[in-house]
Amino acid sequence: MAAESSVPQEIAPYLNYGVLGLLVMAIFMGWVWAKPAVDRLLAERDRLIAEKAKAEEQRDAAIAIAQDKLIPLLTTFVATTETLIPLLQEIVREGADEHRRR
Repeated sequence: MAAESSVPQEIAPYLNYGVLGLLVMAIFMGWVWAKPAVDRLLAERDRLIAEKAKAEEQRDAAIAIAQDKLIPLLTTFVATTETLIPLLQEIVREGADEHRRR
């Protein structure tokens, strides 16, 4: 008899929510499966995981290109610039001296 009286007491609070409330509670509790919405969420999750993997591959490729090509190019540029600056300064000085003579 104690088991029979406990069942209505457990269900009674849920009846206060109404039909829509019971449906929402059933979805949250997992009693009702909102399959189309869940399937869309799972598909979106899978798409985002694939997109993330692709972005990581592109990032790794960009890092490899930077290490293989850009860094040596920048060091060559710096070396060339260091060589040219004194020459350009000398040309500017000679031009300034020649301008003063005129």
